[in-house]
Amino acid sequence: FQKSDGGELLADANGKTLYAHDREARPSFNGVAQARAMETPQLWAPVLAGLDDKPVGQWSIVEKPDGTRQWAHKGKELYTNVRDKEPGDLNGIRSTDRVWHTIMRSGATMAGAAN
Repeated sequence: FQKSDGGELLADANGKTLYAHDREARPSFNGVAQARAMETPQLWAPVLAGLDDKPVGQWSIVEKPDGTRQWAHKGKELYTNVRDKEPGDLNGIRSTDRVWHTIMRSGATMAGAAN
């Protein structure tokens, strides 16, 4: 966990913020819901699971087409953002974005971040 202005966020072992990618979210532009592909994929690093890692509770593992295994929380694949350099950085959050969100210690989405 790492501290933020909104409370404790889930982070990886290096303290980098975890972001859930919601592929089902439909961002709204001028009141019109639109699906979109992942923007700027070069900014997102998947949170990979080891071969011996096992899913537990709300945490699952998604097998990618290339055979890598990626962690997911409540079915949403997890990433870190390469612009986050220090523990607690939140450079992957845009308040109007419904596709990406951080996860609070409670499991809820961070208030003001893609609610």
